[in-house]
Amino acid sequence: MSIAVKCTCVVVMLALGLGPAEVRAASGPVVVVDMAAYEADVAVGQTQYEAGDYLAAARTWDRAARKLPLTEAQRGNVVAVLGGVADAYDRAGATDRRVMREALAVLDDHAVRFMTAYPSVPPSPRVEDARVHLRERLHAGETGPMTAFAVPSGSDVKPPPKPWRGLAVGGAFALAGGVVMSAVFAVGQSRVSAYKDGHQKAALGCMVNGTAGPCGDYFIDYRNASAMQLGGMILAPVLLAGGAALIATAIKRKRAGQPAVVPVVGRGFAGLSLTRQF
Repeated sequence: MSIAVKCTCVVVMLALGLGPAEVRAASGPVVVVDMAAYEADVAVGQTQYEAGDYLAAARTWDRAARKLPLTEAQRGNVVAVLGGVADAYDRAGATDRRVMREALAVLDDHAVRFMTAYPSVPPSPRVEDARVHLRERLHAGETGPMTAFAVPSGSDVKPPPKPWRGLAVGGAFALAGGVVMSAVFAVGQSRVSAYKDGHQKAALGCMVNGTAGPCGDYFIDYRNASAMQLGGMILAPVLLAGGAALIATAIKRKRAGQPAVVPVVGRGFAGLSLTRQF
């Protein structure tokens, strides 16, 4: 990619005897262009382009293009350098979405400026092609291809969770705890009865209503047995009832998820209906 530079020489003729108004009328409006700086940017951009640094080349040529006035005399240079900007940005924005947005902003701005300055001149085909390509890439990247989901094999498929399983397990533990507390109640009850019978046979001077005295150990054992009896009596029915309720709920939910065959009889027909609750 090379850019030919069209040099436009502005000759200012100074003649004695002509006033400022006569000079402007003879030569028209004078636009001073720093062609040396423009040509230097074009040369730097060409070196960057040939080295494969397309983004740097596009930015350098964009800077060179903005140094040119949009006049009829400079239209050839404008078209040439904008073609280089478009080509370099098109190559630089092949995959980088950030560069695509930058390139579109720069090329759109140049397109508007060019059409405003040269309304009767068609836009540069190279610039228009680059704008179309960049927009297509950017749009394709934003929408993205449809994601393909892998279908798991038979060994990877996990059965759906069973909502009743947790209730059944909890109910089983509660029933087991109720059975244990029933056993605790029975042991405490038997020990309390034994201590009462033993106390009746003890000597009349044995004090069993406190930890002091000769019967202090006897009182401590009696108190522990009473605690076992009371704890088992309270917790056993609670755990048994709670466990039974949980298991009953689990059974109900399990049956609700299974299909049921219901006979259907109507006028002129008879059959079976398969129903399932979710």
